[in-house]
Amino acid sequence: MAEEPLAESEEQTSEPETDAAAEAESEEQTSEPANPSAGDEFVALGPIECRLSRVPLADVLDLLSEESLRRVDATLGSASSEAQRKRMLATDGRATPVIFEAGETPFILHGYDELAAATAAGVDSVCVIFVPAGEGANAQSHIVEMLQRQRSPNQTSDDDELFYRVHASE
Repeated sequence: MAEEPLAESEEQTSEPETDAAAEAESEEQTSEPANPSAGDEFVALGPIECRLSRVPLADVLDLLSEESLRRVDATLGSASSEAQRKRMLATDGRATPVIFEAGETPFILHGYDELAAATAAGVDSVCVIFVPAGEGANAQSHIVEMLQRQRSPNQTSDDDELFYRVHASE
């Protein structure tokens, strides 16, 4: 008879552990926006296939380091942030995604202005592109290339040709 209460107490202690493990797993899924969800789309960022998700703004801000949060705060109210805010509101955020490298600890690659704009606009969620782990450097190269291709209002095709000739001769 002494063994039966021991067996019952083992069962009682194992049930809470199972519940605790299930709760911890549930918390991991809700606190980690990098997990795929049913509404995700796949998009190409140059040659890299990435995942596009709509993520609550608070969850995205939770992924940032203190330094990154200070950078977002410093960007609030800037001309760039204001332009992004207008684009974000006009396109429901799709034209202004934030880009992270996925992994154990997601790392922001691009989107400080976009996060400042989302904060200023008071939106609940933002579009986030998750680049596969290990592809961050390739993604950053592609992002820089895309930004350089965006023409300034004063840039002409002659400027592009001159730029190409100068760099091709080096």
